[in-house]
Amino acid sequence: MVQITCKAANEYDVRCGTTTEQGGQFCPFHAARQRSGHVVPLSPPPDEIVFGWGIGRKLGDQLLCLGAVISQNDPEIKERNSQEQAQSYGRVPYDDRNRVFVKEGLDHVSILDVFTQMVNNYDVGEAHLRPKENGMYGLYIKFFLRKKSQPNSPLLEHVFKSIKDVANWRYCHVYDNPPKANLQILHIVEVVGRPQQGQSRPTRYVLTFSATEGWGAQKCFPVWKTLELPIGITGADYLRIIKKQQMGLGDYYASDMLVQPGFKVVTKPTTLKLAVSTVEELGFNQATPIGDILARIQTVGQLCPHSVGPELLHHVDAELQEDQWLVIGMAPITTHDNKKGIFALHKENRVLHLSSAGHSKPNLGLEPHHKFVFVVAN
Repeated sequence: MVQITCKAANEYDVRCGTTTEQGGQFCPFHAARQRSGHVVPLSPPPDEIVFGWGIGRKLGDQLLCLGAVISQNDPEIKERNSQEQAQSYGRVPYDDRNRVFVKEGLDHVSILDVFTQMVNNYDVGEAHLRPKENGMYGLYIKFFLRKKSQPNSPLLEHVFKSIKDVANWRYCHVYDNPPKANLQILHIVEVVGRPQQGQSRPTRYVLTFSATEGWGAQKCFPVWKTLELPIGITGADYLRIIKKQQMGLGDYYASDMLVQPGFKVVTKPTTLKLAVSTVEELGFNQATPIGDILARIQTVGQLCPHSVGPELLHHVDAELQEDQWLVIGMAPITTHDNKKGIFALHKENRVLHLSSAGHSKPNLGLEPHHKFVFVVAN
């Protein structure tokens, strides 16, 4: 999962800015305070958000005709304001911005969804253009927590339409600044690296925002395989097919789960886009119970139908290495002795087996290198 900076507020209501513990929302200091019973205040939502990115001359000229405002960049004024603001909060000049997504920011990020989320929480302000030496423009849009302007103007509609033309950007940084002179909290979002025309690259993250949860990033997993599931094949049918075709059954519980009433049969045409991810890529850097991994999968995608496990026996033989495991992210099936398990594929002695996981030890921790299959989120 994406690592963020601590959400705790300091005495100025500014985000702490220290890197969080893995998977948490607080740094070690504030996490320890919370565990000891102290109330840890969260940094408040920003009063104002400035969203900025680079655009071409053609789009910039179009926006000028629609009423965009030219904002001249005076380096001396900018430097003086930066120094005064930093000194008023005891910080070093040019170091007065906390990075929400730590130093690296986000790479290969989509910003399409975040505009809808921001409009739902904030009022859209002015669009400013800042000319650059290469003939390009920097475009900056302000979002206000309180009513300041009327959204849905032709100018802003044109801006939002242009955003949809770009699938993703190479880098995105979100900054949580100290309060301004009027004590309002300002956040700044900068995206850079617009792809060249005709180029494409996979999206790794989707930038998100809400007034209650703040900034977030939804990790995108590329499609590993598209799988069509046949209609009406029961688990018992799969068991007969596996035995008839002399495929591998790794353990008794795999065959037991196939004949249990909890095995859900596909009743309508179903085409799935599947992803493969390690436990570490799902956000866990140590051995983790299967239940926790399945819960995390449902935040980034969907669980697989039960048929995916036996179906993949026909599709992944050449892709799995010897002694490699591929665990199916699915709703557990209760076995005859009231244990719960999920399917897994395992290659042993050059034979691909349908096996099981989790039935004997429900709290079994799977290591960060183990791989899970799940359905890509729509």
